[in-house]
Amino acid sequence: MEFSRSQIVAIYAVAAGLWIVVSDQMVSAQSVAGQTVKGLVFVGITSALLFFLIGSQRAKRKRLIGELQETQRRYEAAERIGRIGHWEYDVTDGTLSWSPHVPRLFQLDPTRTTGLMDRFYDRLHPDDVDFVQERLESSLETGEEFDTDYRIMFEDGEIRWFHANAKVENGDDGEPRWLRGTVQDVTERVQLDRQHQQATQRIQRLMRAVTVAQEEERERIAREIHDELGQTLTGLTFGLRALKEHADGSATELIDQMAAEVKEATVTIGKLASSLRPPLLDQFGLIAALEQLCREASERYNIECDFEEQGTENWRVNPNVAIQVFRVAQEALTNVARHAEAHHATVCFETGAGSGQMLVRDDGKGFDPERTVQRSSFGIQGMRERAALIGGKLQIDSSSQGTTVRLELPLEEN
Repeated sequence: MEFSRSQIVAIYAVAAGLWIVVSDQMVSAQSVAGQTVKGLVFVGITSALLFFLIGSQRAKRKRLIGELQETQRRYEAAERIGRIGHWEYDVTDGTLSWSPHVPRLFQLDPTRTTGLMDRFYDRLHPDDVDFVQERLESSLETGEEFDTDYRIMFEDGEIRWFHANAKVENGDDGEPRWLRGTVQDVTERVQLDRQHQQATQRIQRLMRAVTVAQEEERERIAREIHDELGQTLTGLTFGLRALKEHADGSATELIDQMAAEVKEATVTIGKLASSLRPPLLDQFGLIAALEQLCREASERYNIECDFEEQGTENWRVNPNVAIQVFRVAQEALTNVARHAEAHHATVCFETGAGSGQMLVRDDGKGFDPERTVQRSSFGIQGMRERAALIGGKLQIDSSSQGTTVRLELPLEEN
């Protein structure tokens, strides 16, 4: 059983009072020997009571000390396993203090407890000193959280990354007094992030190379179709005209029919070459190509397709970016024709403040973009990959009222 200080005082007072009352009734006031015995008995009982109560308090204190030591061991084990420590910066005197594990993280002498701020800056990478100081001063001035990564250089030349996070605490005067927080070795995380970034960059370079090769091949095929087949059909047309001059009635009718088929084939080949590589894109730029795309979509898909532009006169679209934007618009309109059951579509190109966006809207039945992507939709995935190649972002919003494909992209000022 354990007792608090107030309980000990109360027990002692009750016991002493009862003894005085009972003993006074048992012993006569004139009996000196009786009074002596009474006093000795009182002292004995009091001593036993105090011995019991003090022993109880010592047992409680020992148990609490044991629990505190166990908590401390667990805390130190957590810091060691997590490669983390805590620290405190006192604004008033500029001193720095930290937990025992921090010197191990920074490979410092744990027995030295003075000049910790100077020792920290001695370990800090020279290129990070000004940055860390600026962030520290900014947090103290604004009260914002101190959250940053920095590098520590060890004596053997090894460099490791650390992440520090701390909050500003004010003193009684309401002014910043302490900066208290944690520091953690995040070298492995930084290395993994860099490996991921490098892998992503390699994939993007590969995708860009594949896309460029595709566009070059499209351009080559379109040129050969236009030059070779186009010239052949043109020659055939002139040959039929010459033949018609020497033919009689039935042959003339047949020649006219053949000439009509040649003309239709010429138009089809022109559209095929244009879809492979729109000549307007190279000759007059993205806006002209998008306008032509809308006109062709209206004719081919039997839907009303409009083109709108805003603020495009002061900005230039890089040719490598333009072809990707055109392909996204082309794929979006193809999806409208195949799946949306729409009556009207709009392609809108807007620019401003170094960036632009292209919108392809329709009034169709809509769809669930996420479920479509999960079913391996190459169309949507291809649009997103093209957006990533040009440093852009593709967003698709769809409902029963229609769908909007939004492509955000970087621009260059004219």
